[in-house]
Amino acid sequence: MLSFPSSLKRSARAMLAGMGLGIPLISLITHIICARTLSEDGHVFWDRVDSLQYLTQPVGAWRWIFALVIYIVCRALELAMNYL
Repeated sequence: MLSFPSSLKRSARAMLAGMGLGIPLISLITHIICARTLSEDGHVFWDRVDSLQYLTQPVGAWRWIFALVIYIVCRALELAMNYL
């Protein structure tokens, strides 16, 4: 588990190196580079710097269903608000 300062540094590196600070063309380039690095090396720059390993588990079916229901409810509310 990351400490708060380590987490902030990781997020800042991901924002800069992974998302190009949200600048459209730079963001596209950094996404391509990071996707390529991840597929070739199995890790990204901001995790390699601090020797971090990101582990995941499969997402349960109930989470997918919950997310889908929330999405449908939000869309229905949006449509209802636009209709009024």
